[in-house]
Amino acid sequence: TLGLRADLESRYTTAQAQLATLARDFGLRITRQGWIPGDHQGVGSWDEVEATPATLTEQVFPLYPLVPDPTLPAHSSGGRTLYFGLVPTGSSDTDATGSPRFDDRSLYEIRCYVRRHCPRCPKRRERNDCPGELVWSQPTEPYQLAAPFDLLGTSHRPINIVLPDIAALEEQTRTLAPGQGAPVRLISPPSSCLEMKVNPDNSSDVQNPTRGTAICSFSIPLITIVASFVFRLFLPVVVFLFGLWFLLKIKFCIPPSIDLGAGLAADFDAAVGGIDWSVDFDIDLAVDATLLAQLELVLDPTTGLAYRDLFDTSTAQGRKDLVQTIAVHATDFSQSLPEDVEVDPAPAGAPQHPLPEVTVGLEYEAQVEVKS
Repeated sequence: TLGLRADLESRYTTAQAQLATLARDFGLRITRQGWIPGDHQGVGSWDEVEATPATLTEQVFPLYPLVPDPTLPAHSSGGRTLYFGLVPTGSSDTDATGSPRFDDRSLYEIRCYVRRHCPRCPKRRERNDCPGELVWSQPTEPYQLAAPFDLLGTSHRPINIVLPDIAALEEQTRTLAPGQGAPVRLISPPSSCLEMKVNPDNSSDVQNPTRGTAICSFSIPLITIVASFVFRLFLPVVVFLFGLWFLLKIKFCIPPSIDLGAGLAADFDAAVGGIDWSVDFDIDLAVDATLLAQLELVLDPTTGLAYRDLFDTSTAQGRKDLVQTIAVHATDFSQSLPEDVEVDPAPAGAPQHPLPEVTVGLEYEAQVEVKS
């Protein structure tokens, strides 16, 4: 371990020396900058600052004490003082030229500080009652922000878009008056309406019958359905034209579930419930002819065809593919969330975990803030 650490330190020192040489040869200067807020809200600038200044000029972010749960003896903050904070990865702030405050090209680091209370000033129960000496921590390792379309970065903040329930919409429209339930209005200025009238005898004779302002109201579910359809329609076209096949690798769809019925589901689970699909096995030993015949009559939820029309069950591989497909499609994924996973909105019947109540009195006088 000591030899590896010495080797890494040597390589790090060599790389720093090479960087300093390149910077000197090309007239470059490595600087440390901090975000200084300007006179107007949301506008600032990156200016050169000291590593551990005695006076703060750049923007800081507060840290908060991590209060241990008194009912958890093994809490990570029990018997010690821990502070936590949120590090911004994006901001609406810009500089005077309109450039964003954060980007995916710069290197960032964070330092924490504690402001000591000056012993010459009496303590008062308020923040910043006496600005004393600043005590700085060591900087964090330099880091970069993920690009807006970084696959790993964006995957940590998934977005759920629930498509409209067509059956429920059809039921609602039975009681709505014409035009009701369409909150999205598309207003076309004069001579800008895209509705055209084509002469059936001369296809080149195209006229715009509407010269004035036109207003069309649509429902949000209808717009969502059309947008989803257009996306699915042009997805293979765009992938083919621009060679984006590699992006289909990260496409993940949960298939619709199959209702096997109570009796068939119990027989199927008893037959294949203990099968390890990662190893090879004899499917004929697990599924008998009677159960296989029943599975062949199950309808595929995507195509509506019976599985006997989709799989060649005269071969062992075809029978295995049939059973494996039903094993996947017959799983109700909406009911398989772990109890410690919380979703928004929470599904009906999902366990709720209220925050513990802290009954002891806690007082904190130290103020710790983080600067980036």
